[in-house]
Amino acid sequence: MHYVEHIARYEGQTVTLKGWLHNRRSSGKIHFLTVRDGTGTIVRIAVGPVGYIPDVPTRNILYAIGAVDIRAQQ
Repeated sequence: MHYVEHIARYEGQTVTLKGWLHNRRSSGKIHFLTVRDGTGTIVRIAVGPVGYIPDVPTRNILYAIGAVDIRAQQ
């Protein structure tokens, strides 16, 4: 299990985050899931139906598995 505050250490690797669904939005086939844990917030990007959870209400606990790709903050 990994924490948001340490996620940069794992760039290019596949990790598992446990947190709660804070927010979600979609832009066509791209879905942005904001996941929070006790250390911070991260956005999980899912393309197409894979990894998208339309029926789960916000504030529900989930596991997010995926590759870490660090983008510059704006």
